[in-house]
Amino acid sequence: RPPLDEEEQKAGFRACLERTCVPQVQKVLQLRSANSVGAQFQMVTAGRAETRPDPVNSDIAKQASDADARLLECERQCARRYWPDALEQSWLGTVSVDMAGIARDQTRGNSRTGRFT
Repeated sequence: RPPLDEEEQKAGFRACLERTCVPQVQKVLQLRSANSVGAQFQMVTAGRAETRPDPVNSDIAKQASDADARLLECERQCARRYWPDALEQSWLGTVSVDMAGIARDQTRGNSRTGRFT
């Protein structure tokens, strides 16, 4: 078969992401959110040394980092197979989240109303 043109490569890449990477997005976002909220709002027991969860080295942070790495690797595998030029793009690793149509950070407050969005 003749080499695919760029539009065919992009279509194959998108189909691969939809099939293999987008299903992972919800777990990645849940872990990111849990890590963020846990670091900000964890209760500290009175009378004990103050220990807040480490936003970088806690178990949830490690799980979130691992999930992010798996999502990036998933997108890289699709790029290698269908659209090799995408491997050099800075947006690689974010496409599946965009395709899933989920807000990246649903815990960030709105500065005008003070409410969560």
